[in-house]
Amino acid sequence: METFEEMIARLNQPPNLLQFQKEYIDICEGDIETSILLWYITSVYVVTKYPTLVQTSTVYEGVFVDNLGKVWIGKTPVVWWTDVRLNPSQLERASNKLRDIDLIDKLLEPRTGLLYIRLKPLSLLFQMRRILLFG
Repeated sequence: METFEEMIARLNQPPNLLQFQKEYIDICEGDIETSILLWYITSVYVVTKYPTLVQTSTVYEGVFVDNLGKVWIGKTPVVWWTDVRLNPSQLERASNKLRDIDLIDKLLEPRTGLLYIRLKPLSLLFQMRRILLFG
């Protein structure tokens, strides 16, 4: 049986740890669920698009790069829950908010239930600069 210290040490390691910058919360206007989704999408994008910039052995399932070089994440509701702990209604609301502020594109495959999301990196860069410059 593990001690309290061992349990805390284990829980503070990926993939159990969700850790993101406060700027994500600012961009999402204080919405924590949407911030978590934005952080996750951004993390997947960076690890997939620029693997030499980050030192990680993390491999994300359901990620592909289309013929235009755009990174898409396609997952079922169960897998989204496993990765970011958002249930289907939370995921729908958060992804709609990110789409409404032009940070993502999203597609739903009705036959399979897969939700595909892709980050719009230039829009995120603009939002980050706005937050960092003007608060």
